[in-house]
Amino acid sequence: MRNGLYGELVKLARSGKTASYTEIGGLVGLHPRSSRLHALLSGVCTEEVGRGRPMLGAVVVGKSKGVPGGGFFHIAERLGRFRGGDKAAEKEFFSRELKAVYDAWQ
Repeated sequence: MRNGLYGELVKLARSGKTASYTEIGGLVGLHPRSSRLHALLSGVCTEEVGRGRPMLGAVVVGKSKGVPGGGFFHIAERLGRFRGGDKAAEKEFFSRELKAVYDAWQ
């Protein structure tokens, strides 16, 4: 399942697109709010940062706001990529991280 998720995230990054948690969950057979899906995304982000790349999970966003959920920002803090802050700081970090993901996979 992890390889399938990883492959889908890479496809999105290479095409310069994002997908919702619902879309990604459907592709890998998990509910969009399942702890398993979020654990897998966390693992992918952790591995990518460990490889010197940006957080690939940035391509997965909430349908209504178009940005990742709070867990993404907590992981980014844990990995030392984000210092925290208000919603404006989160949005700015997300924009930079998403651009870095696209740049890394083009």
